[in-house]
Amino acid sequence: MLTPTKLFFIRLRQHVRYITKALNSVLDWSVWLYIVVPLLVVAIGLYADLWRQFPDWALNIGWEWIYIAIINLFLIGAKPFVGVAEADQLILLQHDRWYKVMKQWGLLYNGLMTTIRLALILIILLPFLVLGSGFTVADLQPLQLYSLGSTIMMYSISPYFYKRGKWWARLLRSSLRSLITVVIWAVPAYGYMANLWKLDYIFIALLLVILGCTWRYFTGKLPFALQLQQEQEFRSNLTGILLSQVQEQKSTKRKKKPWIFRKSQRLFKSSDYVYTVCELRIKALLRSLSVLQVGLTIIASGSYAVFLVDGFGALVVVIGLVLVKRVWLHLQWEQWSKEQYLQLYLKDSEGTKRAKSLSTNLLTIPGLFIWLAIMVISL
Repeated sequence: MLTPTKLFFIRLRQHVRYITKALNSVLDWSVWLYIVVPLLVVAIGLYADLWRQFPDWALNIGWEWIYIAIINLFLIGAKPFVGVAEADQLILLQHDRWYKVMKQWGLLYNGLMTTIRLALILIILLPFLVLGSGFTVADLQPLQLYSLGSTIMMYSISPYFYKRGKWWARLLRSSLRSLITVVIWAVPAYGYMANLWKLDYIFIALLLVILGCTWRYFTGKLPFALQLQQEQEFRSNLTGILLSQVQEQKSTKRKKKPWIFRKSQRLFKSSDYVYTVCELRIKALLRSLSVLQVGLTIIASGSYAVFLVDGFGALVVVIGLVLVKRVWLHLQWEQWSKEQYLQLYLKDSEGTKRAKSLSTNLLTIPGLFIWLAIMVISL
């Protein structure tokens, strides 16, 4: 017999299965062998080197501010998983107890996942906070517990901050959500890390707020349509990031000039087939926010890795980063070249290979220059 508890775990299993399939679609054996496993080995080695020999340049950085900013961004983006589907709409809207039970299990699942995420953030930043800022693990434990309570509170009030309505209403909700996270989390956390006050009484007050918010969350009506839209957006965003889907979105407003390449729509003077396809790829990548974020993340994380390595080891890291960047560009090309409108252009196999090689080289150059500049500066 189907119960609300069984229904939640059915949706949770489908949710995990979808994420697993999405990851497996891009992380085949070759990606694990040539990218993921080497990156994990390098990351573990760099992390161990931080504990053995902390770099001098990191001593002058306020790592507590970075920790507060990361957790604050995590709180702003906190959205609960309830596990609703289109097929559940009739039964959930007819039976209040069912969606109350599902929200309870959802909040418990979100709390467990939040604990794991906060632990990973702390583990990554722990050498910087301990060796760079002088904190101890015992000092950071109350802050982790306070972070967990703040996140649960943001989960319980998140239905009030769904982005809907006109642009000014969405902007107002986003600003109000950011303001709440600053008041609830950033200010108390900074005061605690600066030894201005303790978290004892603040945590008691937060606990009372959490109890009130969760009670309201459990007894209130489920915004089914908005919750369903949120979970569908999560799946589409995950797919877009993992598969590097490059789809140019049509603007809702008519503009006389585009936001990029305003003076001219041509990147190359030549109208040759190779340069035309190369230009299409570069523009498509720049106009796709999800793909652009992945590329910038590779450049940023690679720059940080180059900072941590001294001598000729930095050159080895740069070479490895270039290989990783080119593999990612190859995966992006394989996905982008399947677009229907490109079939009008990709007819010459030899020219297509030349266009792929030229565009890949051009897109590799910015990251290479940045990494080489950081390597020269850090010598």
